[in-house]
Amino acid sequence: MSSTTRSRKRTQTLDSAFSESRLPSSVPRDTDVSQLEITLHQLRKTLDQREALLRELHHRSKNNLQLISSLLNLQARLANNPALFPLLESTSSRIMAIALIHDILHHADDLTHINMAEYAEDFVAHLARSRGIDHPVQCEVQADPVRLNIDHAIPWVLIINELVTNALKHAFADGQPGTVMLEMRSGPGGRCAIVVSDDGMGMSEEISIKDVHTLGLSLVRDLTAQLRGSITLDRTRGTRIAISFPSLSGEVSA
Repeated sequence: MSSTTRSRKRTQTLDSAFSESRLPSSVPRDTDVSQLEITLHQLRKTLDQREALLRELHHRSKNNLQLISSLLNLQARLANNPALFPLLESTSSRIMAIALIHDILHHADDLTHINMAEYAEDFVAHLARSRGIDHPVQCEVQADPVRLNIDHAIPWVLIINELVTNALKHAFADGQPGTVMLEMRSGPGGRCAIVVSDDGMGMSEEISIKDVHTLGLSLVRDLTAQLRGSITLDRTRGTRIAISFPSLSGEVSA
């Protein structure tokens, strides 16, 4: 075999090897990369639009709930029936508690979860102001970080609304000083608890959480059951109501 023939075969072999070692067709070309960037841009734009719509939804929900609350307050002031006023006032307070959750989500960076501890102190202060407390009762809050989604946050804030309002309204005689304490606790495995206590006159022995006839405590009992929780009532020193919850679908964390 001549040197020319051998040289030609080596050249063919190298060409064949180079051809087989080329990058696979699945490796994106410049046009594929450009298309991928366009797709990612469209996805980001869609997500931004979705977030804007969610914020607008929470904003409008809050405004509508505030409007309903204002109408109830107006009706309460115009009502000639003294027994009707506290009923409308309590309903308005519950609606405003729900509006609070929508207002938080409207401004939050995370639209899926709320750290309830960040808003507990302001919420309790709002309840005290709305009750028009005219005696020296102190409201205190001790809260661990508890993050909830909206399905759990609304029952949670309604429970706090009922228990704190009940303590402010019934625990102390006119002019009697005292303290209402809200505790929010989180523990291992996502367990958490709401504890509302006062050092007032104490809840009547005739009242049983399992067999209540008032709307407020009935609501607390039903919402606790909705979140698979359990209620403990202690009348040793004033009134202490503790509600313990299991992990709320993994959405509670310390």
